[in-house]
Amino acid sequence: MPDDYRLLLAFDDGRLVGCVAHHLEALSLKDGSLVGAARLHLLAIYIEEQGRKLSNGTRLSDAVMATAISDAIVTRSVAVITAVVASDNLRSVALCKRHALRSQIRYDACHVRLSGHFTPRE
Repeated sequence: MPDDYRLLLAFDDGRLVGCVAHHLEALSLKDGSLVGAARLHLLAIYIEEQGRKLSNGTRLSDAVMATAISDAIVTRSVAVITAVVASDNLRSVALCKRHALRSQIRYDACHVRLSGHFTPRE
């Protein structure tokens, strides 16, 4: 699979308020086969915008995450989305869980991989 990254930028009134990136990765299944997935590689919200709610009541972080997942499903043609998060980063783990990345597996001593299965849109 190509190791290409897709970077999305979130602007408000001409100001950069957040960004998110994803790339393709191959996950190895127990039977030895591979499945294509999109890994959310980065999600960042400008410090002064963290905790902000949009006019419709949605958290800015949730809007950026939902956009990232939707974009990854459409542009990558995958149904599996993953993210590797520091185990003690409870805010990021909660954000992933709110967006259906609920399956957790230890990635290394300090990180967990959260994954979710989504229905690809035609």
